[in-house]
Parts: sequence; structure tokens; C-alpha cells
Amino acid sequence: MSSSSPPAAEVRSLGYAPLRIVAAHLGMRPATDSDRVEEELPTAFQWNWRFATEDTFDVVFGVKLEASRQRTEEVEALFVGTFQLPEAEPAVKLDQFVRTNAIAAIYPFVREAICSMTSRGYFGAYLLPLLNTVALSRRLEGQDTDGYRALVASAELRKRVTRVLSAEYCQLLDKGDNDVVHSSAESNTATDSESAAETRPARKQGEAKRGEKKTRLRGA
Repeated sequence: MSSSSPPAAEVRSLGYAPLRIVAAHLGMRPATDSDRVEEELPTAFQWNWRFATEDTFDVVFGVKLEASRQRTEEVEALFVGTFQLPEAEPAVKLDQFVRTNAIAAIYPFVREAICSMTSRGYFGAYLLPLLNTVALSRRLEGQDTDGYRALVASAELRKRVTRVLSAEYCQLLDKGDNDVVHSSAESNTATDSESAAETRPARKQGEAKRGEKKTRLRGA
């Protein structure tokens, strides 16, 4: 990712240094069960964040186009963005950044990848619609992430990054219980009319995808 690109410039202005955005999984295949193909084109997203090193963290975001009657193919693109924690107090707190700004920085790469893959397929190029990350962030359950569980489990880690967390998120961490810490990641239950209409549980798809949320989006 170029340091002069618009997403990188915006991220830097908020106090976070973007280090890289790389593809973790790209794939396209025909539908395996034509009887289960839906009339509309269901779209699902995957989201997670986690600490990578003492001063860096990863945000995972991906989109999967499931087969429909019009496009009997499944397409998936999953990207991982690595960012450096700010040294000073950031303009946007970490718990909000991972749910909005980081997704906004990664989404163009996902969009381009899916458009490129489908352009070489039988049904032609498919361009994902713009994503309202602010509306989406209000529906994301931050407790179902690796980052949240790490903060609940490690008092030392939490003390080190408290300065970049919002007061509301710190209160949420205070209420963390063993059921949340040890539970498997599940899909977010809330949806947004502009970006999502139905949710469902995430399925494990390799180590890079463990814990990501998968939510169906209609009208893509």
C-alpha cells in the first residue's frame, strides 16, 4: 500500500501508521449445491481485529459473494491491514478505529479484488456498492473479537493501551466475564438497513479467518 494513497493519508491524520494491507484469501468457484442457490445475490462480510505485536495490530475484513440464480458462482476476498499504535492520544480511539476507519481503508482493496476476479469469469465484472462503515460500526459487537478478548485476559496489555481506548470501551472491558473471554466468535446479531439485512454465524475458513464476523448484506 502506497503511503501517499488516500486511505493511508487519512489513517495517518488520525494518528495511526498504516504498515501494509495484504490479501489473506482470494477465491472464486462455481456453486456446489444448485438447489440452495438463492434468487438474490447474498453478500457476507467478515471482520475481526487483534494485536499483532506490542505496538501493532491487525484488522481483518473481507467480503463473500454467494451464488444466486443470476450468478452461480461464489467469490471471496479477505484482506488483513496492519497498523501501528499511535504514540500520542489519537484523534479516533482504537476501539472505534478498528470498526470504521480501518474497514474504510481496507474495503477498496476488497472491492477491486472482487471486481478483478469476476471480470475474468463467465458472468462478468461485479462491483461492490459503497459501504457505510459508520452505520455498520454501530452494529458490530466488539466483544466478539480477538482484540477484546486479549484485553480482558491481560491486565498488562490493557494498561499499556488504555490511553488509546475510549472510556466507554474501558467500561465494557470492566464488565468482561469468562463466558465472553472463552466463547467462540459468533456473527453480529444487529443489522443496518443501509449495509446489512440479515446475519448468520461465521464459519471457520483457516487460521487467518478465525473469529471474523460474517453478516449477510442484501441489495449489493
